[in-house]
Amino acid sequence: MFTSKAKDSKPNALKLIAVAALLTGLTATSPTQPALADDSAASAQATVTQQFSTGPASIVENDESALSRQLNLPIYQWQDSKQSPKAVVLAIHGLTMHGSIFDACARKLAADGAIVVAPDLRGYGAYYKGDKNIDINYEQSEKDVVALAAALRQKYKGLPVYVAGESLGGSMGIRLAAKHPNLIDGLILCSPAIKLTCSPKVFAGATLSLLHRGHEYDVSSCMKKNFSEDAEITEEGITDPLIRRKLKVGDLLESCHFIAGTRHYISQIPESMPILILQGEKDKIVKPSGAKILDQDLKAIDKTVQLLPSRGHILIETKHVHEDDIKAISTWIDSERQLYTLKHATLATGKHEVVAAQSL
Repeated sequence: MFTSKAKDSKPNALKLIAVAALLTGLTATSPTQPALADDSAASAQATVTQQFSTGPASIVENDESALSRQLNLPIYQWQDSKQSPKAVVLAIHGLTMHGSIFDACARKLAADGAIVVAPDLRGYGAYYKGDKNIDINYEQSEKDVVALAAALRQKYKGLPVYVAGESLGGSMGIRLAAKHPNLIDGLILCSPAIKLTCSPKVFAGATLSLLHRGHEYDVSSCMKKNFSEDAEITEEGITDPLIRRKLKVGDLLESCHFIAGTRHYISQIPESMPILILQGEKDKIVKPSGAKILDQDLKAIDKTVQLLPSRGHILIETKHVHEDDIKAISTWIDSERQLYTLKHATLATGKHEVVAAQSL
């Protein structure tokens, strides 16, 4: 149990600007004409599977699922066709990333009996591939995630639904758990974006960036320095064509504002919500102390915090996902699924006893 006391974190315009500059690495590019867009996000999504399709043949990835058509969203789904599913995992990606980036992690979890579903947030992935000038929209993305969680709850009745969010995706997961706890049964937070790293040097550079609002910023240099302690993960981050490496200042400020508001929702998560937190101690994007803030502010009775001494920011949004991280998540899911099954069996027994008593 952590005992460190954290200060209140409120959105501050200058601080947000500074963090925006940190995320960009202060590498500006002049405005250019928008690239020719594909027909739509849906058509762009159709090419994603070809880039991320390795693993056991029994693991079926579907990027044109009924859910995708029902909600009109780019959604990727992985399931092992040879076994009965034991849980549903809704994976939410972070800043610059995309839903199909979970492919390696999803295939391993699917092989262990999970159905994994991951959307593209607005402005990322298939949306960005279809229109390079598209704006990021977290407000609509949050509505999309709520609709998807509700659809999963309805479609997979009898299975627990867990949310796995990394970085900004963790912020989205925290909001979902706080506002709509009835839609999910647990929360997995990897490198959750609670506190972003900042420095005086970055703050000074950020102020100057206001003079370039018409420009886009290339985050590649930031990725090279801060993305991961693993060179292969870093290389993946700067070469994956679906990762959005150029962001407008407005998009960065919106991202920072979204992250800065996260702490407000932590204490609103019900105490009955089980939570797993994985945090690399060498994280250079978010402060590892964010895990301590979570442990402090969460009311959850069932919470597990694992600090990873030699790990950086990216844990599960990579094809180079570490086996230890998969094991930690799979073990947690197995444990929570057993509790979920026991809880619902007890509730069902109670209902039968009530009905039997009423019939006497």
